[in-house]
Amino acid sequence: MTKSSTSLIIGIAILLAGSIFYYFFSDLISSSFQLTSRAPEKVFHVGVVRNPPSLDPAWEGFQEGMKLRGYQEGKNIRYSVEAATTPAETTQKVKQMIRQNVDLIYVMGVIGGRAVKEATAMLKPDLPVVFGVISNPVGVGLVERMQSSGNNLTGITPINEIVVSKRLEVFAQTVPGLKRIIFGWQDANTTGVENLREAARTLGIELVEQKINSPQELIAFFESFPYRQGDGIMRAADSASGLASQDIITLAREKKIPLSGTNANDVDRGALMSYGANFHKIGVQAARLADALLRGAKPSDLPIELPEEFEFAINLQTAALLDITIPSSVREKATHIIK
Repeated sequence: MTKSSTSLIIGIAILLAGSIFYYFFSDLISSSFQLTSRAPEKVFHVGVVRNPPSLDPAWEGFQEGMKLRGYQEGKNIRYSVEAATTPAETTQKVKQMIRQNVDLIYVMGVIGGRAVKEATAMLKPDLPVVFGVISNPVGVGLVERMQSSGNNLTGITPINEIVVSKRLEVFAQTVPGLKRIIFGWQDANTTGVENLREAARTLGIELVEQKINSPQELIAFFESFPYRQGDGIMRAADSASGLASQDIITLAREKKIPLSGTNANDVDRGALMSYGANFHKIGVQAARLADALLRGAKPSDLPIELPEEFEFAINLQTAALLDITIPSSVREKATHIIK
């Protein structure tokens, strides 16, 4: 067994342990903070750090989940929303939120997550934080363990660092004749590049990868690459790729190269396919955690959760543009189809 295989097994075991813990204790936790039909009297102030456009479904899902739990904007909750930009700028934005006395922060993406952790540690260590769509939160330094963060954070992880192997497998099934993957990545912790390398070896697919440091470098890499028949692009699950996601989608369509996104939102915007967590439902999950925290739960008492649903999405319009015929046996497995 290879070192990367062992690491993958250990990672899955840890995640499953956290999930089992939550499965058996979630009823006990949630019963202590059960929502009644009467909305809370206080007007809660929630700070939100977005990472548009790739993670917008997680923000939309969060708003939906909060409404389902009785929180009505303009009545008993208000949001202060900021977009994640550079790490330094995002940290300053979060500090301003804290000075505005927010009751909780909901954050999406690693740049925002690190900024929130840094800012709250400096100014208000007990301010509760819920994160959504942050892969490998232990590896990126946000929390100590999946079972308990050891700090003021809790949240949902899409485990992209593990799912990336399955994503490549599904990509190869979707595009018969796929021989080479072009992959630009910034953060090994969230992208699972080691697992991707092993999956590519197993499937007999050549992997051409490039470590980059910014969205601009990533676009330049994809733009200048000498593509050939049988190539495909995989979008990495990291901040640089997220910020450049629409540019990557547009570039792939213009060059007529099949693109695998990380989630269905990429497919809605023109990527050929994706396999991964349902980001909208991650937002709904995160709202449940936020509700518990606003009612007095401690973040360290709420285990980090896994997604409730994974989805396989395909865009038949993009397939037609690329002159790709997706096998019917593969189409039947898709849970989200753009026709």
